[in-house]
Amino acid sequence: MGLAMSRPSVRSMCLALLAALSTAAALRAALRGPEDAEDCSGDFARQKGVRGGAPSTPLPPGVPPPPSRAPPGVKGPGAAPGSGQRPPMPSRRPPGASEANGAAMPPMPSRAPPGAPPASPPPMQTRPPPGAIAPGSQEVPQRSDQVAKSLEWQWKEGDVEFWVALDFEWTCDEGQDRRVHSEQAEIIEFSFVIFDVRRSKMVTEGQYYVKPRKTPITEFCVELTGITDEKLKDAGSLEDAIAAFNRAWEEAGAVGKPAFSVAHGSADLELILPRNCKDLGLEVPWVMRRYVDLREATQTHLATLGNTTATSLRQICDALKVEMIGEEHCGLDDSWMVLMATQQLHKLRANLVPIDLEAERAAFLADDHPDTALVLDGLPYHGLGSEIREWIIEQTGNRLPESAFWIVLGNDGRPTGRAFVDFGSHAAAVEAYLKMDGGRRLISGSKNRWAYEAPRERLVLARPPRRQELSLPRRDAVVKGNTSGVSPALAPFPVDAAALEVLKRRGRRQAVEPAENCTGRVKLFYQDRGYGFITYDDGEASVEVFMHINNVEGGWPLEGDEVLFNVVIEKTNNKTRADRVRILRLLEGFDTSRG
Repeated sequence: MGLAMSRPSVRSMCLALLAALSTAAALRAALRGPEDAEDCSGDFARQKGVRGGAPSTPLPPGVPPPPSRAPPGVKGPGAAPGSGQRPPMPSRRPPGASEANGAAMPPMPSRAPPGAPPASPPPMQTRPPPGAIAPGSQEVPQRSDQVAKSLEWQWKEGDVEFWVALDFEWTCDEGQDRRVHSEQAEIIEFSFVIFDVRRSKMVTEGQYYVKPRKTPITEFCVELTGITDEKLKDAGSLEDAIAAFNRAWEEAGAVGKPAFSVAHGSADLELILPRNCKDLGLEVPWVMRRYVDLREATQTHLATLGNTTATSLRQICDALKVEMIGEEHCGLDDSWMVLMATQQLHKLRANLVPIDLEAERAAFLADDHPDTALVLDGLPYHGLGSEIREWIIEQTGNRLPESAFWIVLGNDGRPTGRAFVDFGSHAAAVEAYLKMDGGRRLISGSKNRWAYEAPRERLVLARPPRRQELSLPRRDAVVKGNTSGVSPALAPFPVDAAALEVLKRRGRRQAVEPAENCTGRVKLFYQDRGYGFITYDDGEASVEVFMHINNVEGGWPLEGDEVLFNVVIEKTNNKTRADRVRILRLLEGFDTSRG
């Protein structure tokens, strides 16, 4: 199995940007991310965030398709049709910059304005921010928090010598007739970048394709990753890829040195790699059992600045002012972006806390461990407490009361895709933990609740609580009304879908009365899913209404577009939606007063 060498231009751009990070002034406060982005709300295949792609719903007559990714097998302009190869990108490498592995990063000019003194990084605060604990909130047991803290590897400047930024792609599918279920996923791209922290330079990189043994390469997988059967024709096994990484690690001089991995989210290193290795009788590399979750590290840092959430890799890069380059869902390009974001967090003095997965597991299984709860990570955002409770009963046989389930709210007061479940005793929590070891499939949602999307399938991780959950206050009820500025917290699950939708919209009221010739603005539109929301004033307050591409006339809406529309009642679920949506910028000479 040979190494699929990276495109020199992408690598040189990343080297140049890393140099900029090592010389530029600290960033301004991180930007507020897209308000209603739902990176983790889709199928398991979308667990790291589907970015781009054509809408999955049929287009109405006369509506042209939106700008989208190239068709399956064609990775951008200039690629040979059906080749699956990405074309070279224009190089941004500064003159004289070397592309050789291990080359020192060339200096780049600072982005600070001429003559402006470099800003000092903001001082770190603990999470949650001051004032986060509201009246009626409950603190978690102090001993649990102390145990969680003891498992974290507290490192200081100079303690860590190497990072491994990594990203895996795996077989996947979508829809109710899927050919690959979430627990069957097999790694098909194993990519990494090894970074020398002390010398501030990239040591080596690797991109290895892996031939799946049991699952097919579906059309959805090709569209998402660009990986085709043809590309995997001469690919080796996962064992080959891990062996190649181990060789690269040894050649980098990193064996026995203090190091950790960095991944975007928990799926790569806590679900997919361990499951695949267990199935094949392989050992997970040591450094991949101690890692920093980039998503959680970014959330924690943004909380100290009073900023909103950033979950997808693109949102994280935007919030940290890191330019997103390369091809999304190319494992090697995503590995570079994980590295760039980590470097930026390090420059900002963010608290990068690696979790030692083996130590965490051993401590939780010990008889004297104080925790009685588990955290479910990777839940659909529209999952209800009743659905999750039924699933827990099915998986563990433990009939927990509804009061045992708490939803984890993020920086913006909305669901994070995590739940805190109290089993009442440590023994019961351990029993459930062992039964759900390696993740279990959850199907959530129904047509009568959400008419435009099929039920979602996710592989959900069950793990011990960590400081990001144990440090949260518990609120007696979900905060109602506008929750802007609400800090992270644990709250009871909403009682029904309507309450959950209000929570997801941060308390904004949904339109309830039919109306004609309304004017509003497109607040959010998912180009890859074909739906979004319009905000407008109904005469009493600012409200939102659901919009679908099938009800848009003349073209595809963009966020911020002014629109003219009617509000109607959807017969399938008795909910309001926008109808006859007309985009004013496309209506040349249109008089909005005429309707």
